[in-house]
Amino acid sequence: MARIYLGRHVYGLAAIVFGIITLVWHDFNTWQQIRALGNVPHREILVYLAAAIEIFGGVAIQWTRTARIGAFARFHLSCLCVALGTAHCGGASCF
Repeated sequence: MARIYLGRHVYGLAAIVFGIITLVWHDFNTWQQIRALGNVPHREILVYLAAAIEIFGGVAIQWTRTARIGAFARFHLSCLCVALGTAHCGGASCF
């Protein structure tokens, strides 16, 4: 009998939802991770990149073969947020 890893699927679905919320939210001046970088040109691209990593990681976590790759992507996005000194990055809560 195959085991169902419900926690992995819920975590992946949450990552997908947070990525979509990141894409829908258009007020880039309130994002903590962008303000920590200072006055960076084309900062919208960084937010879209964080959203893409969120969605990619969430979708990859849904399947057993790609779960490690998705978790790796989400982990490094969270590490980047911690390195920037923010507690929240593109929907990925670091705490």
